[in-house]
Amino acid sequence: MKRILILAIAVFSLIMAQDDFFEPGYSIGGYGELHYNRAQTGDEEATATLDFHRFIIY
Repeated sequence: MKRILILAIAVFSLIMAQDDFFEPGYSIGGYGELHYNRAQTGDEEATATLDFHRFIIY
């Protein structure tokens, strides 16, 4: 059942991927990765870190 669902999603995504409405021009985008780590101890002053990785703008 899971394979049929994945196959159906793949087929419909390929069918719906038409470029008829695409207008040429400029666009801006990007992606990144943000991690928040905090120790789960009973200590209220546990260290918490925020790491920002792979910040890409194109």
